[in-house]
Amino acid sequence: MTVDTVSYNDYLKKLHNEILIIMDEIDRICKLRGLRYYLASGSCLGALRHKGFIPWDDDLDIMMPFEDFRLLIDTLNKDLSNEFYLKWITTEKEYYHDYAKICLKNTQFIENECEQGIFVDIFPLYPSTKYSFIVLLKKKIYIILSAALYCKSKKNLSWKPRNWLINILSKTLNSQTIYKLILYVIHPLKENKAEYYACYPSVYPINRQITPIDWYRECVSMQFEDRYYWCAIDSDKKMQFEYGKDYMELPPIEKRKTHYPLLVRLSDGSTFQFAKTTNKVTYEDIIK
Repeated sequence: MTVDTVSYNDYLKKLHNEILIIMDEIDRICKLRGLRYYLASGSCLGALRHKGFIPWDDDLDIMMPFEDFRLLIDTLNKDLSNEFYLKWITTEKEYYHDYAKICLKNTQFIENECEQGIFVDIFPLYPSTKYSFIVLLKKKIYIILSAALYCKSKKNLSWKPRNWLINILSKTLNSQTIYKLILYVIHPLKENKAEYYACYPSVYPINRQITPIDWYRECVSMQFEDRYYWCAIDSDKKMQFEYGKDYMELPPIEKRKTHYPLLVRLSDGSTFQFAKTTNKVTYEDIIK
């Protein structure tokens, strides 16, 4: 169906239920294997402010310390139930994101003409030094490499001089090699030798994505809809740092935006279509 205001609320409720099914599976595996995860960004904000999804949000994000992220990827072959699948550079030669996704089979979430199942995003937290010019320079190089990864999904960028390097990297290197270059550039530290985590894949400014490891020293159970998932023990500090001290206040209606997919098909077969829009959520929409 083409989504209108009435059916959009019904769509979000059904979509949220599908996402929770995926998150339940991630939570199960992490607890089985003793791996840490934390609700991230808008999902953490939703847990603190709404005890669940931000009412107009259409996804769920978690973060994992880099070593736990790698262990999760390694164990999913034997631990992940049959109704789910992993999207990452280890499962797809031309994977185009710098973070992993666990998707629900027999569903579709088509965004920016890129097709996948309904998903939960998993962002690695890289042990790092504090924010500095060197970190900013690493982020600038990282953006070029992650853009080359993203070009694996569809077409090249326009062949303007500034895009040549991105297009050439995308054409000549596979996703695994580009990701190795990413790791070489950011050079994650050993966790016991680092005082900060850096979430390089975030679209938010890197100075807002380098936070003390001490804020994550413990996973705490927090209500999320009718479930409980883990957040970092100092999530309030993280949200203030990321979004500002008034993060608990609702934004004005015109800034309540989502990812705006083109088409979503749920596991029950119901399909929702959306008009194309460039009115996407931005960091400026979230932080004042």
